[in-house]
Amino acid sequence: MEPILTAVIPVVIIGIICAVVLVVASRVMAVKEDENLPKIRECLPGANCGACGFPGCDGYAKALCEKPDTAVNLCVPGGGKVAKELSELLGRDYAEVEKKTATVHCNGDCTRTHDKVDYHGMNSCKGAKLLYGGKGTCAYGCLGLGDCVSACPEHAICIVNGVAKVNKNACIG
Repeated sequence: MEPILTAVIPVVIIGIICAVVLVVASRVMAVKEDENLPKIRECLPGANCGACGFPGCDGYAKALCEKPDTAVNLCVPGGGKVAKELSELLGRDYAEVEKKTATVHCNGDCTRTHDKVDYHGMNSCKGAKLLYGGKGTCAYGCLGLGDCVSACPEHAICIVNGVAKVNKNACIG
């Protein structure tokens, strides 16, 4: 019994010392979080779309906490409701959200341009762009394979004659 205690007692002592060191370290090295951050995050819609210019809703919430000059009306999907909630929460002036819509500048439909390759791959703009640099002769044109259609939560985009078209009334930005 004595050899077992000789082994167990030092292990228990080392465990207690490590626990105390970890508790002290967690208190000393704790990162202080602004108490408004969870409240701000709760106001935002959680779309993580980046339309505000920040990397998702968490990035926008952090900017609102850390930089007082960050506007409260940048959340396009949340609209005026979110801007009003944020202005009340942060005590800042309310400003109306500027409506933004997706825009496709390409007019190179099937009658104006032609394919440089006969693409037979996955039905994805990203895949076609990576593999062939795009299937059309215009390197900047719409590939018409529909990645934007599947990404749009409001179904405001459709492919017409090989080019994405945006329904501006349904688009939330």
